[in-house]
Amino acid sequence: NVIWDNYPYERYVFMVHATSGAGGATEHLNSTIIQRPRDRFGSRKDYLAFISTAAHEFIHTWNVKAYRPKGIAPYDYTNINYAKTLWIAEGSTSYFEDHLMVRAGIETTDEFFGTLTKTVNRHLQTPGREVQSATETSFDKWINQGGDHARNYSTNIYLEGSLISMALDIDLLEKSDGKISYRDVHRALYNKHRLPDGFTPDDVKAILKELTGRDYSAWWQANVDEPAAIDFDSLLAKVGLGLIRPEGAKSVPSIDSFAKNSGELLTLTHVRRGGAAWQAGLTTDDKIVAFNKKHVGKDLTASLETFKAGDTVTVDFIRRDALQSTTLTLSEDFDKEKKVKALKDATPAQMALFKAWMGVDHPNQAK
Repeated sequence: NVIWDNYPYERYVFMVHATSGAGGATEHLNSTIIQRPRDRFGSRKDYLAFISTAAHEFIHTWNVKAYRPKGIAPYDYTNINYAKTLWIAEGSTSYFEDHLMVRAGIETTDEFFGTLTKTVNRHLQTPGREVQSATETSFDKWINQGGDHARNYSTNIYLEGSLISMALDIDLLEKSDGKISYRDVHRALYNKHRLPDGFTPDDVKAILKELTGRDYSAWWQANVDEPAAIDFDSLLAKVGLGLIRPEGAKSVPSIDSFAKNSGELLTLTHVRRGGAAWQAGLTTDDKIVAFNKKHVGKDLTASLETFKAGDTVTVDFIRRDALQSTTLTLSEDFDKEKKVKALKDATPAQMALFKAWMGVDHPNQAK
């Protein structure tokens, strides 16, 4: 009853297919099928990954199988099903899975911070977050082709939906002194918008107004209908957390791209829109030959060690079997990513809001 008041089934079954090369999972009305490599259960990391998947599919018993967005209610297997709130169906499910694991004592707060760190950093490293809103990525889900273009010009319903859910949850908790949360929104969706009817964005906004007495239309426009510009420093501080660069982190040069080894050359696998390589005219699948006429080895980071951010270098590369050259100005990055951590000087009010948010004591209190 942390989120919902009752169970929409009499018996629930977890069916696990543990075999070679397996992956993925699917929710059903009173069960889930989880596919996973047979040797990926032993370590703590593998165990948490499995339980996280199980929690995600279990939450779908309510969020998707009991209530879901209009547009996919009912399913039409003969056509593409468009909906504007798939970010709630999948992203909010991803958001709740870690919360339930922490509340159940399965995952520690430090482990949760690690998961949240990965989610936030992945969001910040996705240029498409500045282009596509959660509403648009929900609508485009069935036609999004993925790949480099998708990363540069779109986001996804899991990532964006999870972070928007967090932003809304903390906003609700802060403005109600911890009395109203995003869990209450999903409880209302379950009670008022059960299948066969689907819910709409206006239905969610109506629930928010009913719960809080405030009109959330402007918030929805800024964070859902438009690309969300989440201020993580401000948001996390409300619950006594921070997005903090580890001590000793060093500035390093970057070309704002990912690469993989391909024989004796490095092949670009993603070129970040607006980044150093992008501005130099490089693109995915270009093979890097040399920086300043010196052969680039199999390690991109090592090949950049003799340079510093702001340096301009000549890049020789191969595109479609033709040797080409361009100049590139290196950007600044750091050798250690920012991490979500508890603020050492968190106030009693911040720690109280953390407990209302996560259901457990703030790490400072736990000590």
